[in-house]
Amino acid sequence: MEKNRILIIDDELSILETFSLYFESMGIDVETSSTFENATKKISMLYFDVILTDLKLGNRTGLDILSFVKESGVLTPVILITAFASKENAIEATKLGIYDYLTKPVNFDELYIIISRAIEKSLLQKEINKLKEGFSPTFIIGESNSIKSLLDIIKRVSTSDVNVLITGESGTGKELVAKAIHQYGKRKKQPFVPLNCGAIPENLIESELFGFVKGAFTGASTSKDGIFTAAKGGTVFLDEIGELPIYMQPKLLRVIQEQKVRKIGEQFETDIDTRIIAATNRDLKKEVEEKRFREDLYYRLNVINIHVPPLRERKSDIPLLINHFITKFNKKLGRDIKGTTHELMRALLNYDFPGNIRELENIIERMITLESGNVLTMNYLPFNEKKSNSNNTILSSGLEIEEFNPINGIDLDTILSKVEHYYLKKALEKSGGVKKDAATLLNISFRSIRYRLEKHNISSDDE
Repeated sequence: MEKNRILIIDDELSILETFSLYFESMGIDVETSSTFENATKKISMLYFDVILTDLKLGNRTGLDILSFVKESGVLTPVILITAFASKENAIEATKLGIYDYLTKPVNFDELYIIISRAIEKSLLQKEINKLKEGFSPTFIIGESNSIKSLLDIIKRVSTSDVNVLITGESGTGKELVAKAIHQYGKRKKQPFVPLNCGAIPENLIESELFGFVKGAFTGASTSKDGIFTAAKGGTVFLDEIGELPIYMQPKLLRVIQEQKVRKIGEQFETDIDTRIIAATNRDLKKEVEEKRFREDLYYRLNVINIHVPPLRERKSDIPLLINHFITKFNKKLGRDIKGTTHELMRALLNYDFPGNIRELENIIERMITLESGNVLTMNYLPFNEKKSNSNNTILSSGLEIEEFNPINGIDLDTILSKVEHYYLKKALEKSGGVKKDAATLLNISFRSIRYRLEKHNISSDDE
């Protein structure tokens, strides 16, 4: 699962450590720099979704970083953080194209929202770059490895006319994949005609597929084209093909083989020219074995198989999808929701979404409808979160931390130290005490883990 990557620039190591732990706990990959020279080197060599920099950097400033980014043609959003806010600095930062400007002490919920939006901007820029390259299905949201693989196969099959079978759980976006294949293929100027085989009554499915002529049966007062004729050289999308009645399957097979269709009540066949894409949430191989689906039809449809992963297997895409749905429903509902709290985002990341993207979309729409403020909170989360009655919260990992109390406040340094100590110990246990392997598990450098182990007075077996 690919992570988003942030570069944090500050000349205070304690600040770098605090921000690193915070963003790593959110599943974001972090690179740090304490000098201007080191930061510019990393910006030149690596891709970052966001750059977060302090204003004061020894004898250089965060504005120098911003100037370097602009002059280098790097399009990464830059966020400036400082304890020394001034009108002059703000004006200069704006001229240089600053994404946002925050003053210390930083409100972490506010920072989280800004970072999420900045990452969304980076994703949009990537999509624009893809568009320049001639391939950008912008309605498929995601940057995980599984989505990149999915986009790659869509790009390759869209240039051909082979039949495609799209598999995956309900709500994963199978129709979006079919639309992307059509949109980027040679038939894109012709119709895309979908039919949900499970939503049509059994006695009407034949007429929907093939059409009928006037007088073919009682009630047929006019003639009607079926979907293959209506597609007119485009694409027919047969959704939930596993629901197609067994008696209709040989008729569909003949249409696929012969590229001819006969309307109900008509004596002759008509040539058609359509691409066929089918989709199902069933295991069609098992359906074939149990004689509920024809084997010959299965192989005709399944020339190329594209599997759409469930949302629980691509959780790094959840923040991007949430931002996308917030933008969508802000426009639809006339709201101005800025984002989510860190607590809500963590709850959504920990949820398995049995209904996949469709369920996430419904949750966001519901919460935007009910939320009175401009940030989504835990107040209207429709699924239950385990809550502790004590003053401490037990994470799923077994780590106990103090519950946030906005009246009395918390000791953030102590809490972050507990988190760091816990995961250092766990990584050493998993790696058999080998520091290099533990560093790999934690996605940090060997030098970083040595520093952290010494700080916490933790010993390992490879001393």
